[in-house]
Amino acid sequence: MRRTTAERFWAKVDRSGDCWLWTAGVWKSRGGYGKFQAGSSRANARVVYAHRQAWELTNGAIPEGAIVRHRCDNPPCVNPDHLVLGDQTDNLRDMQRRGRGRTGLTSHFRGVSWDRGRQKWQAHAYHNGTTKALGRFDSEEEAAVIVNKYYKEFVL
Repeated sequence: MRRTTAERFWAKVDRSGDCWLWTAGVWKSRGGYGKFQAGSSRANARVVYAHRQAWELTNGAIPEGAIVRHRCDNPPCVNPDHLVLGDQTDNLRDMQRRGRGRTGLTSHFRGVSWDRGRQKWQAHAYHNGTTKALGRFDSEEEAAVIVNKYYKEFVL
């Protein structure tokens, strides 16, 4: 007998601590977030973020345009009590407040750098071995939102 999606998912979770840690595959290039193959057959299988799957198993569908954020700031955590819905602006504020993201000569956000010549923030994405320019913006946050939208639409 085949196990349900929920049974397969929760079998890969270590619930021994406050954060329930995802013990299966992770996206190392995406900050260590867990990944899970959802779907009941190979024909409809898709790989999703483990924390998003935990939210959906516990709370139902994620509304259009919403993202699932970690209160604990621990990417492999899938404890539903540590997850909260928000939007990309909330997520960017979380990153800044917690001191995450890139620091130094470019930006606090992945895919954003300062264009000295044009005095603008430049957004760019890396996909399939190439760099795609996404535009220049007055604020670092605007550029970061565009980068995240690109990855969500074309990469994930």
